[in-house]
Amino acid sequence: MSTKNQPPIEITSTELDRTSGSIKDTEVIPKQNQENNQRLAEIKSGKLDESISEFKKNREKNENLERLSSEKWRYNHLHIKAGSGNLAKPLCYAPFYNVYLRASSKESRVCCMSTASHELKTNEMSEVFNNDTAQDIRYSMLKGEWHDSCKQCKEREDIHLESDRQMYDAWYQSAVNSHVINPHEPLDVVMPEPRWADLRPSNLCNLKCRMCYPDNSTEIAREWAKLSSPVSDITLDNTYSTDELTRLSQRKHYKLPELNKVVNLKLLGGEPTVQKEVFDILDKVEYNRHSKVDITTNATTPQQFNSIEPYLKKFAQVGWCVSIDGTKQEYEYIRTPAKWDRFDAAVNHLLSKQWGRLNTVVTFHFVLQAWNWSSVKDVLQYVKDLRYKYHGGEESPYGHCGLTIQPVDQPWLGIGVVPYEERERELALVEKNFSRRCEELKKWSTLIPYDPALVKRFRAYTHLLDEKRGTLFESINPKI
Repeated sequence: MSTKNQPPIEITSTELDRTSGSIKDTEVIPKQNQENNQRLAEIKSGKLDESISEFKKNREKNENLERLSSEKWRYNHLHIKAGSGNLAKPLCYAPFYNVYLRASSKESRVCCMSTASHELKTNEMSEVFNNDTAQDIRYSMLKGEWHDSCKQCKEREDIHLESDRQMYDAWYQSAVNSHVINPHEPLDVVMPEPRWADLRPSNLCNLKCRMCYPDNSTEIAREWAKLSSPVSDITLDNTYSTDELTRLSQRKHYKLPELNKVVNLKLLGGEPTVQKEVFDILDKVEYNRHSKVDITTNATTPQQFNSIEPYLKKFAQVGWCVSIDGTKQEYEYIRTPAKWDRFDAAVNHLLSKQWGRLNTVVTFHFVLQAWNWSSVKDVLQYVKDLRYKYHGGEESPYGHCGLTIQPVDQPWLGIGVVPYEERERELALVEKNFSRRCEELKKWSTLIPYDPALVKRFRAYTHLLDEKRGTLFESINPKI
């Protein structure tokens, strides 16, 4: 449970169950701040020359400091540190070893799935990796509790699907086995420096995928700037100012700190293979015989990998995560202006080469949307054919030629606008050849109910982009 925005607390009696590592608070009393109340009364009466807004801002700052101090005292007093014998493991390892940094929005998170972010003002490690948000999440993890910002992983696990939390568990075990991480080192709310990093140094991209935002694509930023109007801004969910869209169109971003000692490195964009910033990061990362780099790519042409190839030879393992949101017509409709034949050639190019020192893993990622619901079976078949051609092993979402599926973020673009009869028709087709993946899709279909209120917005969004791009969704799927 998050402690964010809660008043400072004073603990009068606390027990620690040392067998489970859990905390049992038998009495927690909110602290009454009499000085603040008195000061506020003096301001209202005119005795103090201070605005109420300034007072509230200072009070909030002091309360946050006091809350954090109180929590740190309780944490240190009870010695709930992983590896100390009181707690077998934290709920998730990501907050202790990983950092997510995105330059276009100047933000830090503990991972890409977390909904809690911290705005970067400096590149000091105390702010990049040990800010209050990160410490708050670590505190929850050490208590074995889900933090409010971790709902996406919890949501997946609640319906028995793999989550990023489980992926980070696997990363941790791999790091321990290769002696990159000492399993006996204590985990604390403040950690030395990240071992893993998820970096997004630029939003430069050669595509304008329909579900994307300006933070992640220069092409989307330019398109939204041209479309911007009071009506279209509501349709697009455009909360960016004209100046922000101009900045995002021109790649004038915050320069991220150098994290040259990380062992697991994830690079996303924009499109990493066309970004000079990515080449600089890869060039400066220190050699480690256990190092791994994962790059998410749109794989639009085989030629786009020529520039990045020399930088990958220092890594033990290279992972490519290829974005695929349909096949043929559906693919080209969603991922403008990509061409399916060039994409297919690029994918085969990736699968036929050895990129790292030891091995290469190529996986695929499918963003489930109303636009591509009818092409799920085609994508599954395409990836299956590649797996037998280049690998021949059993399917694993995170393994070679595996496929992960994640619903789109915007509810008005998701399967919530797909009628139940259309869902059942597609699920029946998927079940014929992909029964296990059909069960996964059924779970998402159950979790995301049909919502007629979203249909109007979906149609307005689709029509707006179709009119701008000269496309027609009805030719792709007239039933939706």
